[in-house]
Amino acid sequence: MRIVMDGSYLILCFLVVMGLGLFLGMVAFSPNARLRRRRRKSHSPLISRGKGPAIQLSVKVPKDDT
Repeated sequence: MRIVMDGSYLILCFLVVMGLGLFLGMVAFSPNARLRRRRRKSHSPLISRGKGPAIQLSVKVPKDDT
């Protein structure tokens, strides 16, 4: 079986590629997809890289004079 690259075959390939691009563009850039990306970013866990305590209390502890 030999596939001949004539005009109709190229037009069909072009239409298939354009259709896939249009479909993926609608899915990736739809308002629902934009909201999903925002929700995923805003609900992501916070990662703290601080090495010290998060809160420092200013409490004076009495010293033992023994």
